Amino acid sequence: MNGNFLKEFGVNAVFGLAVFGWVFGQSPLDQASRAPVAPLALVKSDERGDDIPNVRPAKVRDFSITIEQVALHSPDQHSIESPPLVEVTATTLKLRAHPTSQSPLIRAYPTGARFERIGQNGNWLNVRNPADGTSGWMHANYLQPVSGT
Repeated sequence: MNGNFLKEFGVNAVFGLAVFGWVFGQSPLDQASRAPVAPLALVKSDERGDDIPNVRPAKVRDFSITIEQVALHSPDQHSIESPPLVEVTATTLKLRAHPTSQSPLIRAYPTGARFERIGQNGNWLNVRNPADGTSGWMHANYLQPVSGT
């Protein structure tokens, strides 16, 4: 190494390069069967005259990939029943974005429209239309449980 390299990159860079080569140049799991590694040699110079490290190709090591199927639900979810159904008893009932009468209207539904009950906040039920997946809040006073659910 010439003095220019040390001036530009410093002793710490040279030390870091040496440690990097030592750490990644050996396999802690299989040192006995590993091929000897040639020391890092500075053999080229760029246009400014700085030494460039010689890069040696990486050794190919055998490895395997195991792919396992992962369940997207817990085993006991099969025993969970679907949400209870409720139906509209008013002439028209508004589905709202939040559990308050001042909340924006999503849509209005007629008498007999059925929804899955997915939550509750006071007198408001969080419901989902099983036909199209639309969800929101309806006042519980205008809904009744569907018999048989």
